[in-house]
Amino acid sequence: MNNYVPGVCNIGVKERESRLKMGLISLVITFLLTFLIIYFQIDKSFRYLLLAPAFSSSIGIFQYYLKFCVYFGVLSKYNFGNLNDSGYTNTQKEYLRKDIIKAITILLYCFITSSIYTWIIISI
Repeated sequence: MNNYVPGVCNIGVKERESRLKMGLISLVITFLLTFLIIYFQIDKSFRYLLLAPAFSSSIGIFQYYLKFCVYFGVLSKYNFGNLNDSGYTNTQKEYLRKDIIKAITILLYCFITSSIYTWIIISI
């Protein structure tokens, strides 16, 4: 899909690849921190800090998979060009409503996913 569909798709291939790269780097950082915390038996209260990199990795991966940028969604923007392009803005209220609902949904998915991961690591 290479065209804007409100609440469904607002980023093209280059934007998606950028989100995936960010998500995978954050995932590696999450796993590395998890290993270090468990290996060195760091106090369980510090394990809550895993929520941030876990959230970052999940948001990058979800945006890639769902072809939808949360930031662009809140602003009702879309970009199917180069990464440095500021994107295009929609002015229709219905489009903005659909985009915001999708952005909030993605944020909830990411929060739930990263919370479950963090909870599992805290439980170990």
